[in-house]
Amino acid sequence: MRTGRARHYLAGVFRVPALVEVRHGDLLSEGTYDVIINSANETLEGPLFPYFPIGAECESGVFYQEDVVDGRLHIAGGPELSRLCRRLPELPPNDDPDAPFPSAYTQRCEIGKARLTEVPEKSDLAGTCRYLAHAVAPMWAGDLDQEEQQRRLKLLTQAYSSAFKVARGSGRSICSPLLGAGAKQFPIDLAARCAVEAVLTEANRSTWEKLVFVDARQECVDRLLEEFQKAE
Repeated sequence: MRTGRARHYLAGVFRVPALVEVRHGDLLSEGTYDVIINSANETLEGPLFPYFPIGAECESGVFYQEDVVDGRLHIAGGPELSRLCRRLPELPPNDDPDAPFPSAYTQRCEIGKARLTEVPEKSDLAGTCRYLAHAVAPMWAGDLDQEEQQRRLKLLTQAYSSAFKVARGSGRSICSPLLGAGAKQFPIDLAARCAVEAVLTEANRSTWEKLVFVDARQECVDRLLEEFQKAE
């Protein structure tokens, strides 16, 4: 494993068996990839309103559009990215009152699934990647019993697996944030464990040559390093 001290640096390189890198830095400026995995919501239209921890004050821990991966990718992709997302098939209305997005919002991707779009050629994203795999992780909030915790962990792992699946044939390099560990409120250690589990499952069947996890938070980088070191 190689390490560095700069703010943006390569923290680790692993073979599990495919090449996996863990980097500390900005996902949108760390490199050029064929596919970037986006931490999306069910609408695939970017954040519709600020995220904040359930039960918190409105000004406590708020994540605005420019603070989350989904928002930043949609800002860089511009209106054309929104149009590409809206061309994806709509899901039947969700009448579950506990659903994150009720039936008033058009949904295009289920929790635990992913959808692929091209990147608009004339957008600011064009020099960063060619495709986006929009993966929808569940929320981790409230007082969850053991059964519900396991269900949501499984959905998070499935979101990665679905993203890897839809990305097959779209290139040789994939970049991903640590899904679930930001606005979705997953404990970072559990989010990292799900990420590595999905990578290990996919590694033997995937066509990608390099997978890069990029996160600006040191704790996320450290937890990913620990989990990949266990897997080597």
